[in-house]
Amino acid sequence: AGMLIVRKGKRALKHKRKLNHAIHRHYCTPVFKEPRYFVAIFPDKDSQEKIYQHQQLLLASDFQRERVKWVDKSLYHVTLKFVGGAWKLQSDFENAIAVMEDVLKDHTAFDVAVEGVGVFPKWNKPRSVHVELKAGKSNIKSISKKLNSAWLQANVPISDMHKQLVPHITIGRWKQIWVKGFQDYSRYSPLYHIPITTFRASKISIMDSSLNADGPTYKEIYSIPLRGK
Repeated sequence: AGMLIVRKGKRALKHKRKLNHAIHRHYCTPVFKEPRYFVAIFPDKDSQEKIYQHQQLLLASDFQRERVKWVDKSLYHVTLKFVGGAWKLQSDFENAIAVMEDVLKDHTAFDVAVEGVGVFPKWNKPRSVHVELKAGKSNIKSISKKLNSAWLQANVPISDMHKQLVPHITIGRWKQIWVKGFQDYSRYSPLYHIPITTFRASKISIMDSSLNADGPTYKEIYSIPLRGK
């Protein structure tokens, strides 16, 4: 069953309008596109620029730059949960939002420190390159775990329930899977632990991703501020 959150006065009206707007845009259109939702935190523009400058250090160090498709800085984000097309029904979306509102109502904003670089899944067979998170990582994992648990309890469809979250910000992806990796990745060790930036995580966003020839585009569908008490 879904969850019911009771609000009063102007806040209730504002929330209802916000939710109805999100539903209308994605579930009441003549041509319904199956969503590719994900739940994420986005750094501010100043931090995006600092992460981009770190990306440029990789380019300057000949970090297989011609083999990597680099992510546009406006798309940098920390994924808390990839939902994909699990919320196909309007009722799934409404219940998911209700659960998120309830889980996050007592959470306050927190700082996220970005430091160093890494690859997934491993250096000799890389598929993506990312900047790593230090401070704030435990908050992100805690929120993600609470959301997963609450969604499951409320019968909200979710994907990859048991996938372990490793918080990071992807900055590039290899154009070919399983290309020849780094035989001597120690040459990049000076970049491993450089402090890059710290940003304030002040809201959690539900995003819809669309894939096209030029790469993905993201649209924020709904957001929940981290105000706490």
